[in-house]
Amino acid sequence: MKAHIMGVPAESQSFWLNRSPSGRYNFNWHFHAGYELIYFISGAGRACVGDYTGQFRAGELFLVGPNLAHSFFRAGPEPIDSIWIILTEKVWQKLAETIPETRDIAGLLRKSAHGLAFRDKAVGDLGNNLAGMAGRGLASLAELLVSLAALARMKADRLSSIPVRPANPKEISRLNDICDFLHNESCRQISLHKVAQHVHLSIPRLCAFFRQTTGKTIIEYVNEVRLGKACEQLQQTDKPITAIAMDCGFGSISNFNRRFAGIIGMTPKQFRNRFDSLSV
Repeated sequence: MKAHIMGVPAESQSFWLNRSPSGRYNFNWHFHAGYELIYFISGAGRACVGDYTGQFRAGELFLVGPNLAHSFFRAGPEPIDSIWIILTEKVWQKLAETIPETRDIAGLLRKSAHGLAFRDKAVGDLGNNLAGMAGRGLASLAELLVSLAALARMKADRLSSIPVRPANPKEISRLNDICDFLHNESCRQISLHKVAQHVHLSIPRLCAFFRQTTGKTIIEYVNEVRLGKACEQLQQTDKPITAIAMDCGFGSISNFNRRFAGIIGMTPKQFRNRFDSLSV
């Protein structure tokens, strides 16, 4: 549940396609250098993109820009099936610079710095076309170009209020150091002083850096990590909800219930009951 730097295709590839059917789809906060296109074939849950948190459902498509931290979190009993495509950043930037007919696609990719959600009914047909792509051949590239051009003409919801700024290797290393620390300490009380001391920054510099590179505050990030751990326990154990709240670092059951409902969109008891009803 730390912020993972995900690998992206080498510049010898223009894109990388994968299908991810999964019964579990838990919080995995990550970012990478490429553009990511995610289409949900089935399932539902919560999307965290930069400072945005909201729902996603089957038939919706998301486009996330380079280095914009994001996660898609299962929040229902139905397994999630998705297709996701990583577009190599430099290759697609060069394409937009050299081929005039791809100007609309270039504009779409620029807007993805905030993260975009496409919820129009027409997205379903486009998503099915993407799901039918066979691999990385020329025919699939042509299908991808047509799909991106169609997306550029569709209405999209801008997600994160703060566009991400490019992260250099030093910033990425520092961010991972912070996230590793927060992840390891998430079940205990965490002070900003302790985090700042760990990465040798002042508290104001730490808070500004984290906000600029993730779009979230440290408190928001820690709460989401804790909720991810809580959801795993609600699904996989019979522990009392109060015990789970304490184990995951929430100081009180009322705080846990409030945070859970705000992010997941239901109470912990409702969340557990949904999974219990699926297994009956």
